[in-house]
Amino acid sequence: MLQSRDGCLPECQKLGISVGSFYTLQHKVVYRGIVSAWESIGLVDQVTVETKLREAGTLAEAGGLAYLA
Repeated sequence: MLQSRDGCLPECQKLGISVGSFYTLQHKVVYRGIVSAWESIGLVDQVTVETKLREAGTLAEAGGLAYLA
């Protein structure tokens, strides 16, 4: 599960999953937020991803808070 310190994001990255692996713009933007949260604090949950998307100014591009939830 992504929402933990022992989440699967490092495994996903080892498998080559990247922003380019996603088809929709929203999923690409959310994935960028997930990676950003993981790289900065090592924890991924809705709040940390939302914070990273807000900081980047891409929350609306990701579909907003309702889409993220």
